[in-house]
Amino acid sequence: MGHFRNVGARQAALFHAIKPLFANKPLLVVANKTDAVALDALGAEDRAVLDQMAAEAARASGARAGSC
Repeated sequence: MGHFRNVGARQAALFHAIKPLFANKPLLVVANKTDAVALDALGAEDRAVLDQMAAEAARASGARAGSC
């Protein structure tokens, strides 16, 4: 899980930095590398990062948030 936390934190920071570019545009957050760590195997903190990104992407694009 440590690997996800390191990479996930960098990806989340990038997402937040460029999020304004996607306002009112369709946006999809994809969980890649699920072969390395299954989503159900993530700890609560790591899963919360993904869920928050998905919810923010939905808000930014005006769509409904789906589950990861």
